[in-house]
Amino acid sequence: MQLVIEQVGNGDGVNAITHLEDRVFRKEQNIKLAPLVAMPGQRSYRLLARVVSSGEPIGTISVVETPPDSPLLEQFGIAIPRGSNGIARYTRLAVLPEYRGQALSTRLILEAQLRLVAPAKIQHTWLLFDARQASNSVLCRLLGFQCGSSVIRSEYGRSRVLFRDETSIAAHNGNRRGWAYVGALAEPPCLAETETIFSPAFSMASGHAATAVPPAA
Repeated sequence: MQLVIEQVGNGDGVNAITHLEDRVFRKEQNIKLAPLVAMPGQRSYRLLARVVSSGEPIGTISVVETPPDSPLLEQFGIAIPRGSNGIARYTRLAVLPEYRGQALSTRLILEAQLRLVAPAKIQHTWLLFDARQASNSVLCRLLGFQCGSSVIRSEYGRSRVLFRDETSIAAHNGNRRGWAYVGALAEPPCLAETETIFSPAFSMASGHAATAVPPAA
């Protein structure tokens, strides 16, 4: 299965993302999310994965900048070191059930890191993850995220914070392992596409640009 992942700003892409979020969060998980609206001074970015042959939307992720004075940081117990260059949250990671198990969540986070986090010089990233699975998740084991010790309640239920310093060796090595993981799980028709992604990913990783997986909220 060949995929294309595109950045979405408005139009049909936003409608496709809204449909995906509704199906995964509201219908499957019984979670009703408010529309994604960036606060003044915040930037937000959205990626959408489609099947090349049919154009079917099958996965999405959003990246939202978090101001250093955001009440969310205090609410979730996230301590940001002084002098940090930028903070961003991965959120609304959704993949259709029939396309899970193919590392699409991992790839969406890696693509978001490569296209959005690194160019914006974001130094720290975070997300909420199911509390029961967080410490043993692919994000922690493979991509170098640190798991918070506290269980918190959010609109997604019992969660833990996963946090990463994008300039760290753990993030650098996590990106390399992540792209290798995605490539290893790719079916033969997707290998050519994967190879074109590997070069810029490894090149950027070696320059200290770095990245993150399900269920990210």
